[in-house]
Amino acid sequence: LALKPDFAPALSNRANVLLDLKRPGDALASSERALQLNPQDVGSWNNRGIALQVLRRDREALVATV
Repeated sequence: LALKPDFAPALSNRANVLLDLKRPGDALASSERALQLNPQDVGSWNNRGIALQVLRRDREALVATV
């Protein structure tokens, strides 16, 4: 089963799963790709912030960069 690279909801859900799997770097990448496709998706912003916090990149987590 392949992930559609241009389907923001799937990328956001993937980021959620990656956070659960303790893979914050991959979750961050997935969240940022989802946000490129849909900048208004609050779930992706939340996943991005959590991933950055886990990665100890707190200052970036406070700033919207996408």
